[in-house]
Amino acid sequence: MRVLHDWNDEDCVIILHACLRAMKPQALLLIGEQILDPDPASRQPVGYLSDVHMMAMFGSARERTEDDFRALLAAADLKLRRVIPTRSTVSVIEAALR
Repeated sequence: MRVLHDWNDEDCVIILHACLRAMKPQALLLIGEQILDPDPASRQPVGYLSDVHMMAMFGSARERTEDDFRALLAAADLKLRRVIPTRSTVSVIEAALR
C-alpha cells in the first residue's frame, strides 16, 4: 500500500521484479496507490499536491497515472489487468504475469 510512489521508475521496476519472482503462474499482484488523472486541470488537486511533495522529499519519487503504472508493470514483465477505484484516494491496481 502506497509503496511505489516513494521510488523512481528504475527502483519501482526492481521492486516489481522482486514481486514477480515470488509469484506463482496464476497469482495476482495487488498494488494500492493513488492514480493521477492525466489532466492536471481536472478534479485531482490533492493528487498533484502529493506529486510535488513526493518530488520535493525524494527527488525522483512521484505519483503516477494509469498509463505510468501500465508502463512500469510492463518494464517488470507484468501486465496491468484492471484498476479498482475505492472511496479513498487510493485505488487497487491488479497486475498479473504476462
